[in-house]
Amino acid sequence: MSLTLAQIAEYINGSVIGDANYSVSSVGTLSNADSSQLSFLSNPKYKKFLNQSRAGAIIVLKGMAQYVTTNAIEVDDPYVAYAKAASQLHPTEKSFLASIRQHQLTHQQR
Repeated sequence: MSLTLAQIAEYINGSVIGDANYSVSSVGTLSNADSSQLSFLSNPKYKKFLNQSRAGAIIVLKGMAQYVTTNAIEVDDPYVAYAKAASQLHPTEKSFLASIRQHQLTHQQR
């Protein structure tokens, strides 16, 4: 699945800094993501790693986009926003995990 940064920002209540029409298709770590992936940085003390990332976009804390050399989405809580974005980009995994949880609940009730 591929989503534009505008779509992701709307879902995670963020603001796009850069190309809102830029599309990403998956998530990746800050150090391993490529231009088709979304990554995040939640701790400002690691901002020095932002300029080394090849991610197509990075979710950051509000006010941190100035340190990003690619597209950014500024949010209040990058960790939570990244988790929500990942669930949108990878709905199959989300459905699969939900079905496992439902299976566990069903068997616990027996």
